[in-house]
Amino acid sequence: MAGLTMILGMCLGWAWGIISMKAALATRPAAQTQARLALLGATAQANVPNAEQASGQSAYTQVLIFEGFMLDTRVVITYFCMIGLFIYLVARLRVAAPKLVLLQIFAIIVSDVFLTTGPLLPSFQGAIPQVLVKPAALAVAIGMVSACC
Repeated sequence: MAGLTMILGMCLGWAWGIISMKAALATRPAAQTQARLALLGATAQANVPNAEQASGQSAYTQVLIFEGFMLDTRVVITYFCMIGLFIYLVARLRVAAPKLVLLQIFAIIVSDVFLTTGPLLPSFQGAIPQVLVKPAALAVAIGMVSACC
């Protein structure tokens, strides 16, 4: 039962993170996003000496993105407010039902992944917490099979 509440919490955090990402990316106008992406490409191309090395250019572009090149105040505020509301609601749920502690913990962990990496990304990427949810679901499944057999 603990494993199922853990997985439920992770999926709940993932769903709220996707909603938050859609809402946050909608706050920045598409024209402004395209302008920043064009500037990002130009900056990456100017700083990579050999333009034929596509892998170096893409690596430099990723470095610029994860160093905050695409940060926008409106997007960050939307993420912060939506994830903050989610954390509050999950905490209220835990107060109402204290046995849902694993749901709260894992929902907050997955939503924090969206909060910390989401504002840096220029486009929608809903599969961010997949690296957390898939192994946990596999571990719960193996545990359930081992317990039943």
